[in-house]
Amino acid sequence: MCKCVSHDSNHKRCVGHSYHSCEPYQSMLTNIVPITLCHSRVYGSTDLTGPRAARPGPQDVANILGGQGSYFCCAAHLCVPPWAYTGTGEHLPPHSVDKHKLPYHYKHDTPSVLASQGIHPHPGPPKPFGPSKTHHTLSAHNITCLNTHIEHLCEKEDIDVHLLSEISAPPKDHENLKWQAKLGKKHLQLGPLVPNKTFNLGGVGALSPKLNGAIRIKPKCEAFQQVVEAGRCDHFHIKVDKCFGYDAYITYLPTGASKNPKAKKQANTIIHAVQQQIKCHPTIPTCLVGDFNCDLRDLKALCQLLDDEGWKDLGEHANLWGRSKGEATCLGHNAKKMTRRDYILVNTTLFPHIDNFAVAWDDKIPSHAATLFQIKKGNDQRCYNSASKPQSLQDALWYQCCESHAKWHEKSHKEKQREWNACLETFQTCLDNKLRCQGELMKARLAVGDSERWWALFASAIEEAVGEHCRMDAE
Repeated sequence: MCKCVSHDSNHKRCVGHSYHSCEPYQSMLTNIVPITLCHSRVYGSTDLTGPRAARPGPQDVANILGGQGSYFCCAAHLCVPPWAYTGTGEHLPPHSVDKHKLPYHYKHDTPSVLASQGIHPHPGPPKPFGPSKTHHTLSAHNITCLNTHIEHLCEKEDIDVHLLSEISAPPKDHENLKWQAKLGKKHLQLGPLVPNKTFNLGGVGALSPKLNGAIRIKPKCEAFQQVVEAGRCDHFHIKVDKCFGYDAYITYLPTGASKNPKAKKQANTIIHAVQQQIKCHPTIPTCLVGDFNCDLRDLKALCQLLDDEGWKDLGEHANLWGRSKGEATCLGHNAKKMTRRDYILVNTTLFPHIDNFAVAWDDKIPSHAATLFQIKKGNDQRCYNSASKPQSLQDALWYQCCESHAKWHEKSHKEKQREWNACLETFQTCLDNKLRCQGELMKARLAVGDSERWWALFASAIEEAVGEHCRMDAE
């Protein structure tokens, strides 16, 4: 059992103890509930050798699972089936216990209860990738130079679609590369390189065994058109089978986006352009992949995708498929240690379809690992959970200000600031007028302490002000 050497004054954390599991409990591997062992705070006694110490009652379990108190597991988890104990600590077989009398947590699905407390089961050994007949496999890979690796990529028969970043192939070589891909029974699509460079840099593309395996989608907004022309991003629609398909955005963000302010600003602009392109299309399964050259939390635009829109980083959830979370993907030429720079982000409509994920290193392309995911074919799921966090008023006004002015991106910073201030002044005038009209009613509600009705009047005034501001702007 747990033998505490020292603990803090509140008995909330045990330090430096050893744990020896008991054989009867080792055999209870089905329908288990992890019970965290702690000091006398839980059991009411410092004697951890008695029957009560070894057999906590169901209410103790319910308190721990329900979050009543701050208990930490410092040694190990004790596997206890829900029916194993009664309030007196007596060990009973399952058929002799009335489950309707057990605590609330025992009456419901155990994995769901544990997941609500942040406790997830270990998935076991890594899940093997399924065969191509039953699964669709996508690979996102920074290949550094396509001229060097085109033949090697064409030899990979287990990948349905390669999304390639940093192809570094000048336009004069594109026809030759496409011919080599055709000889390998592949279809290659390439975009432009990063302009105004003294050497070949950037560029993205797609390689698939079918002509319509990855269909390039034309930009629908001017901001995304500029990003595509700059060799930083491209948009493809990928068909899995007759019933299912998804959109994929392959991107190559500027080097140094994690620290360099100029590169970080440019990277945020690229991600914002992708977001605008996504909004121009219906809500369908979508992924954003590529070499980001930074950590996800370094860019405000990526944080918005993860926190506000519910996108998932598959690398951070790799434990769901039996693999290490946050595995490194990049080994730079002069780097002393490996970093994580290649990502696959999926929205809430694509995440339920992901059947497997892995980070795969290739000896012939040593600088970057490929990130792969699989989707099981024949999955015609149409019900999704999506994040619907309301847009902030400031973001809505800013978006309207950008859309209402032609060639907004060509304006100088001072011109943009002048237009933005004018937009805010117009909205403030509309809001003042609406609040002035509602003023007497709002004062009356406050006088009687009706805060609920007061907030309803305030919210309606804001909505009417936004509507009037939009009409004025359109005129």
